[in-house]
Amino acid sequence: MEPSELMKLRLLNVSRQALAYFSHLMGYRLVHDAVRDRSARRFLLDYMRAEGAPSPPEAAGASVGRAAAIVASWARFAEGVDESGAPIEIVDNRATEVKAAAARQGRDPLAFLRQESFFGARADEPRLTRPHLKALGSPHAVGARATLEALTA
Repeated sequence: MEPSELMKLRLLNVSRQALAYFSHLMGYRLVHDAVRDRSARRFLLDYMRAEGAPSPPEAAGASVGRAAAIVASWARFAEGVDESGAPIEIVDNRATEVKAAAARQGRDPLAFLRQESFFGARADEPRLTRPHLKALGSPHAVGARATLEALTA
């Protein structure tokens, strides 16, 4: 993959996901409202500085905790209901696959990461799975806002 493509993926696409999924779970529906939220904004900037911008991103010992949390927020979002119990419409070309993986998380917490078409064999990488599992359980236990606050503490 070309360096410009990697930069676009890490800084634009993943940053948009970092803001979108956690914010939607917290009840925000518009970007300008989400970026006003201190926790969401701080998490986004922390991700961009620590994990999105550094190159190469997968150097030995490079942090992936925030990226794993972003994937976990997507997995939580794909469950189809926000923290207030409101339904979430999953608008995705592969919504059926994404929702099915999210539905299996109760039995298999790594089900979302096991989607090889999205993540390859990363479900076998403890460097990613440990922070993913921690971040996946947190929104259910304490909510998206408290999860973001813990991730940026």
